[in-house]
Amino acid sequence: MLKLLERYLCSDSWRRRRIQQALELERRGEARKDGLKLVAVQHRLEIQWEARGIHPWDRHLPRDERQRRFVEQSLADTEAAIARLFEASPELGVIDFRVTEPRSGATMLSGEIARTDFENARTSPSVRMRLIDMGVNFESLEIDYSYQLRV
Repeated sequence: MLKLLERYLCSDSWRRRRIQQALELERRGEARKDGLKLVAVQHRLEIQWEARGIHPWDRHLPRDERQRRFVEQSLADTEAAIARLFEASPELGVIDFRVTEPRSGATMLSGEIARTDFENARTSPSVRMRLIDMGVNFESLEIDYSYQLRV
């Protein structure tokens, strides 16, 4: 019973009904019986996280290789995080995110990803290309890490 109630309270129809009730002006003492017409609703998440460092057993590698692995890991982590956020919150329409570098706090990746862009970007075998298709901005990867994005 509790699961059923939880599912109902988290459903889009319940949220939509609550929003429509808020837009009914006659409930606030208006004389007119017409309210504001709900046209669209979009749930948005703004989130920021710090990229993970490379695995300890890779610290012996040459600097260029460590940087390459750090960037590739950050790209894969970003795609996985976006996928899990959309999966965990079916009501989300947009995720506005920023990934920062662990030491400097500089923005490495950022973007505003719509659910439809995320769902349609799953055709390329390359993580980089899927992120580009979603609309991810590669802020400091090319400058700070000499990382060449090949399109």
